[in-house]
Amino acid sequence: AIRTSLSPRHVPAYVFDTTDIPYTVNGKKIEIAVKQIVSGSDLKPSGTVANPESLELYYKYRDIESLMGMKTIAKL
Repeated sequence: AIRTSLSPRHVPAYVFDTTDIPYTVNGKKIEIAVKQIVSGSDLKPSGTVANPESLELYYKYRDIESLMGMKTIAKL
């Protein structure tokens, strides 16, 4: 529905189920750190992460194209 109603650019290439989502001690989801991890950065969790072990789950998605057997093609 999103692809036809809006644009194919709004549809993610991959959707994965995770066992845990990182949150701050204030209860907010930590999205930027996850994005940095899957983009290749090594992060050391700060003291504001309530469940720092959850960040470790996202390191396996760094090289997802090769794991899925697909070649990345940049679309501008």
